[in-house]
Amino acid sequence: MERFRLYVKRIGAFILFILAMVCVNEALHYILTDDINSYTRISMHELYEQKQIDALFLGSSHSYRSIDTALTDEIWGINTFNAGTSSQNPVDSYYLLKEAAKKRHISKVYMEVYYLIQGQNTEYHSPTATYIVSDYMKFSPNRLLYIWDSGGKDYLAHGLILGRRNWQKLFSPSEILDLVHKKSTASYRNFEYVRAENEEYAGKGFVRNYEEVKPGTFSSNRSITSISEEAISEYNQKYLNKIIDFCKKEDIELVFYSSPISDFQLQAIGNYDSYISQMNEFLEGKNVPYYDFGLSRSSFLDLDDSCFMVDGHHLNGKGATIFTQAFASLFGGNEETDTVFWDSYDQKMAEEEKTVFGVICLMPKNEAGEIEASIIPVHNMTGPLYFKVTKRNENEEEYVEYCPFSEETTFVLPAGESGYVHIYVATDINGENITNDATFYYK
Repeated sequence: MERFRLYVKRIGAFILFILAMVCVNEALHYILTDDINSYTRISMHELYEQKQIDALFLGSSHSYRSIDTALTDEIWGINTFNAGTSSQNPVDSYYLLKEAAKKRHISKVYMEVYYLIQGQNTEYHSPTATYIVSDYMKFSPNRLLYIWDSGGKDYLAHGLILGRRNWQKLFSPSEILDLVHKKSTASYRNFEYVRAENEEYAGKGFVRNYEEVKPGTFSSNRSITSISEEAISEYNQKYLNKIIDFCKKEDIELVFYSSPISDFQLQAIGNYDSYISQMNEFLEGKNVPYYDFGLSRSSFLDLDDSCFMVDGHHLNGKGATIFTQAFASLFGGNEETDTVFWDSYDQKMAEEEKTVFGVICLMPKNEAGEIEASIIPVHNMTGPLYFKVTKRNENEEEYVEYCPFSEETTFVLPAGESGYVHIYVATDINGENITNDATFYYK
């Protein structure tokens, strides 16, 4: 009997130790982690509040910025939820799906598969993408397995001991006091929606952005990465297959899709059809459809530059409204897919309106310190294009002509100078039909 009592005391002491550690962990997380403006903190809270989810959306920021759940609720007449998170990889999607399916029967899952995410390998998987989600998961075996599968022992300590990632703040009492003061507000305690300068959390996982690109001004100062030979990494294939198997087991209808990306980015990639082909090849025989809305015909989905954020690959709120309505119409059975999509992106570029989508300007320096700039127009035109360059030094207000309209795509900027160049694109040598203009900073 005495040994039994000693055993019970030890078990009780161990449980009390664990509870004490949990309390300390939560306290450290509260005073050290700045999540005042975290969308995921609010969306995960809302996820757990849902008694039933009829249709669940998964994926990276291309999911939560593209699908307005207020619209899908209204159009479909069911309860939908967007569980997209920043940089969400298939491993994140898999464990989020399992978490959402606890005590709920989900009828449909729509998983967004952004090409840059699918090509990532486990060694390049950012732990932040995991912590964004795991920090707000309820403690359970599912959470433990999620953190372990995302990065093994390297993630486990930082994933479970939340304050460990920000321990340096312990030496900054003023910063802690300021953070605790912000967290003591009713808006934080009540999970009220976050409104930033250009965007806001709009409910049930959807984030509405208010940036808007002026038509004809898409630009980039770096090359846009082409599709790799392995567009879907072996690591990601593993978890895509787990998602497929889980949905089959739970009798969930699964659809893979890619949200619209501006033609400036898709055309600049140069081989986007390679990703579509590899995705279709991966899904062959799995009885899971894939729809890439980058192949949408303009008669079905008409998105101009003003529907995108300035990065060129995220929809803004205006674009999300248009896309969600089209998406809901398609999957509501109101559209025939053969009238919605082109067979390939190359076919779309050949058949759709001819235009210049934007300008890339690369500015490497030579050994003398001069900038040897090169202009790369992104277009599906067949005729010649002409370019004019104006520039101003950083301490000046007025632009002056630097290179007149010509077909020349290179120019040199002096060493040791900093300022701005403005590039105009036209379809005629006189510049009467300007299609695009863009500004680039140089130094």
